[in-house]
Amino acid sequence: MDPMIVNALMSSDKWRRLLTDDPSNELVRFSLAKALLDEGRSGEAVAHFDILVKEKPDYALAWAFLARARLMTGDKDGARRACEQGLPVARAQKHEVPTDEILAVLEELESDF
Repeated sequence: MDPMIVNALMSSDKWRRLLTDDPSNELVRFSLAKALLDEGRSGEAVAHFDILVKEKPDYALAWAFLARARLMTGDKDGARRACEQGLPVARAQKHEVPTDEILAVLEELESDF
């Protein structure tokens, strides 16, 4: 089955159990954080995305979703910092999805002023 479909079908509780079994698995941690974000639990998601970018600073998609999660919690400064750190990573990797997500967060931040 397609990993994106599996991710969409699994709740954060299931991902959390998998992370307990393998706390160093970055894919499981990312999937947990994304599930939390999708469930509207952005504060919890921030904690996991923070761990991911600290452990793997070149994880462009984690930077993008960290920026989004911080914006959703109202932490505009934190969202901007995540964008500033993540955008060069995403562009260097020529990774379109995180680049677009980060640019969208920056646009939302600019529209608030």
